[in-house]
Amino acid sequence: LLELFALPFMLEALNRLLPTPLPDSWLNFLYFALNFIFTVFLFRSFLKRCLVQAGKDIGEFLLVTAAGFGIYYVCNLSLGFVVHLLAPDFANLNDGNIAQQANSNYIILAIGTAILVPVAEELLHRGLVFGSLYGRNPHVAYIFSTILFSSIHILGYVMVYSLPHLLLAFVQYLPAGLVLAWAYRKSGSIFSPILIHAAVNTLALLSLR
Repeated sequence: LLELFALPFMLEALNRLLPTPLPDSWLNFLYFALNFIFTVFLFRSFLKRCLVQAGKDIGEFLLVTAAGFGIYYVCNLSLGFVVHLLAPDFANLNDGNIAQQANSNYIILAIGTAILVPVAEELLHRGLVFGSLYGRNPHVAYIFSTILFSSIHILGYVMVYSLPHLLLAFVQYLPAGLVLAWAYRKSGSIFSPILIHAAVNTLALLSLR
């Protein structure tokens, strides 16, 4: 709740009080940075355990990470093809927003998207939500964490775009949610989905250059 509602509201309110309000690119970066600091501090012991786990069998860890990255891209390309067939004019809302920010300040967008966001999101979605639910019901853990992950990426566009457009955007994030959860479970370390997430975001940013 703090990440989704309270923090953005507080940052926007404080920004309006400044003599010269920060542009959206810097406001988003501040949001990413605060999320990063908060989650790393909160999960610092968990991160240390995951680092040790990754080092126990580095070959297996790298293999799972590479496989997860490959599976994600195959699924993403396949789903993108289907979406294009269903809606040739469809454009992902979040991707369009990132492209606009890249035009104003590419460097801070790159730091936020390729470094800060993957760490914070994986700690929350896979480390906290998926990890907490898996011991009780693995199927519920995969389904709920994936739905939550997809929902958060389209939440800002509810009541702005049509329902079919929102649903298509929602579906596009499902493969990522499933693959990232699988990589975490298979490797036993949160650093596997973090690396996959960072690599995916980095490639997306490079395509904007």
